[in-house]
Amino acid sequence: SLFDRCMSIIDGSNGKIAISSAGQRSLRDTPYTNHDRVVECLEVCRDVLYPGYINGDQFQDAIDTMTKTSIDFTPGMPDVTMGKYKQEYRRTYNGQNVDIGRHLGLGDSRNPERCFRLHFHFDEKRKVLVIHHAGRHLPTASS
Repeated sequence: SLFDRCMSIIDGSNGKIAISSAGQRSLRDTPYTNHDRVVECLEVCRDVLYPGYINGDQFQDAIDTMTKTSIDFTPGMPDVTMGKYKQEYRRTYNGQNVDIGRHLGLGDSRNPERCFRLHFHFDEKRKVLVIHHAGRHLPTASS
């Protein structure tokens, strides 16, 4: 299953990637049909995005790699969306309220079978990329 394939990558990432219980639920429930692209997205998190966070000078390389593989990177949500849907883009992680507006995207359709979003934050203290949502497009001011 997609869930098992993804958990295998996360579990084998040597602590580079973690996924919250909410992230696991959204991943398990995603109707997105291109499972290979989701796996590719996680591999990019592990092999490209994570090193970009660890070595800040390589972050543009990470963005360039994602662009070449048609994975969209959004560094945060617009103020208008955050004003209207702030609770959708905040999660509690280790007792802290974190912003999960930063995300990777596959597809530009609103059809959940053809659109996948992976929302995360980077835990600077623990040096881990934490996935909080993996699936359907979260609400935005334009949706």
